[in-house]
Amino acid sequence: MYSFIVSAMGSKLTITLSIVLLVVNLIGLYFIISLYGYDEIISHDDSGMEVSINLRNLIFVFFLISVLNLLFISISMMSKFFSLDKR
Repeated sequence: MYSFIVSAMGSKLTITLSIVLLVVNLIGLYFIISLYGYDEIISHDDSGMEVSINLRNLIFVFFLISVLNLLFISISMMSKFFSLDKR
């Protein structure tokens, strides 16, 4: 009986954390997509020279990581909800 209660609480915690992680990744994806509008970031160093940084490669890496996280979370949640061995 006690293991069933702990299992049910652990299951609710897992589902809650998965949903929170899903929302955080979707918010991160929103900011990553909005960064695609920028070509480069220009700043000034200590000597007053302009320094430009190309963001495309870095944004692509962040985008890929975020999409893979969303895929992993989606697969985990679907396998949890649609498991064949429901007890």
